Amino acid sequence: MAQLVLSRWKDNEHAARIHRDQFTTIAIPIAYLRLFRIGDLWNGEERIGTDKDFVQETFEDLTINDATVEVAPTGLPLNQGGISLYPLPFSALEAHRDHTGAFCARVPVANNVTLVVPCMELIRFYFGASGGLLKRLFSGALASRQLYTSARINPATGIAHLDLFPGLPGVAASTVGRIAFDPQARKAMRWLVNSGVSAAANKERHYPRTTFPFLGETTLTAQGRWIEQGRHRVFLAERLVRCTHPFPFQKLFYTSQVNLAAMSNASRQKSERMARHDEDPRPKVYLTDGMVARDLQAMAVPSPEDIDCSFPDLMTKHVRRVKTARPVGAHHHAAPDVTLATGDPLSSSNNREAEVTTETAEQAIIETYPEGAAFLHQVIEDVRFEGNDSIEMVPIRDEAASQETPFTRADYLVPTTDSRLETIWATRLSISAPGIEPSLLLLVKEKPPWASENSDDQGILLPYRPDKDPQGHVLEKLLIDFAGMDRGPDPNEGTVNYPGQIGLSYGVSALLPFLMRVWGIENKHYEEQKRQRALSVTPLESGVG
Repeated sequence: MAQLVLSRWKDNEHAARIHRDQFTTIAIPIAYLRLFRIGDLWNGEERIGTDKDFVQETFEDLTINDATVEVAPTGLPLNQGGISLYPLPFSALEAHRDHTGAFCARVPVANNVTLVVPCMELIRFYFGASGGLLKRLFSGALASRQLYTSARINPATGIAHLDLFPGLPGVAASTVGRIAFDPQARKAMRWLVNSGVSAAANKERHYPRTTFPFLGETTLTAQGRWIEQGRHRVFLAERLVRCTHPFPFQKLFYTSQVNLAAMSNASRQKSERMARHDEDPRPKVYLTDGMVARDLQAMAVPSPEDIDCSFPDLMTKHVRRVKTARPVGAHHHAAPDVTLATGDPLSSSNNREAEVTTETAEQAIIETYPEGAAFLHQVIEDVRFEGNDSIEMVPIRDEAASQETPFTRADYLVPTTDSRLETIWATRLSISAPGIEPSLLLLVKEKPPWASENSDDQGILLPYRPDKDPQGHVLEKLLIDFAGMDRGPDPNEGTVNYPGQIGLSYGVSALLPFLMRVWGIENKHYEEQKRQRALSVTPLESGVG
């Protein structure tokens, strides 16, 4: 549980000072921390606004490293030119008098200017995208083992794959990815976990301690207040708003066993009968920390963020789910009252699991590969099942190894913004047959929407060895060249069969004769198929063999 200090608020310009006897301390589940921001105004259990005295400042080109960032209790003075100054004097902030042991990060911005960020705000902003993730980080010494089961990244391309620990939703993927692939983020997490373990062991009040989860430059936008002491100024960042530092990956594929239902679905799907009445269609939400039901889908509770994107870097990067999500159940037409909880699953409970997130609901992207790719995959697997191992489909990159198929969409394989690659799927054929290139790149392009039903997806086979292309430059060129082939060329033009240049492409059915030659199988039905589709034998038969 987290302790929140609240005070009565008066909309009166003469009531600027808040007295200690007006403070109230309440306990909330740590999973709900994202919902409660410093300076928010609440009335009748509803958030009605924010402190009008807040100012928003942007600190450009802020350098974050071990030399510039000091994490210390708020009651520890700053040393400014041999003079000790308390960054948060009681004259300016009465509320923290009883909590001078709470940690803050202090960053020098300019001469006589210091940025002070409470560690709880660092935690809320950088680790609070998922309430479930927050709860795990505060769960004890084993928290770091409950974030992911597997994490891999290709240093050359920045393409990463992450298997989230059971129970964590996809909205936590970016944060967990940062922890998995950035040593500084892991350090920040360890500080947080260790501060809780130490407080529990010593039976002390727990003031979480952490730091920024990255090293380097950033532009940081924050809301708060200026505190002036003589020539020295302190900006107390009571609410972080935006951070531009990049995440440690270019593309992130993740797997998660959790799907989230949006709370807004109920009100959007209300019936006309409800709309004709004056009833408030919005559901009343009750939050608890009790057990949750196993048979109810977890529900997303959006946090009250007022800015489009806290991390602009994520707007330019792919963060994709790579395993099929289970379909969401039918929506209710009305908006019933909902009781949400964050406890462990318990089948006898009537509560539904709540996941406080920075998004209304998880938008799981379910990747489906073209029929042509599925057809070739099935054919090769059928022959292998019969005992012929001459051809094996293997993922081009190791980070795709845990996918349900060996095919990977091309725009996930290379760092490019070329949208044409979204229709191309790639895998590698490992071949053990005399006189045949041992490693071939198989590319399949989805047929366009206007193509006839009887037309094939486009396919091509090219020699390609990943060990000779560690940076992926050859692969990128082959993919982009193939993307530019809007239609099959004239079979009489010939072909090119060496890495770095594209050859001819045909419908995937035309690749079968070459595969059968490798297997040593006669294609009794090929001539009829050739007559029906008017396709020629792929020239790769003579070029590769």
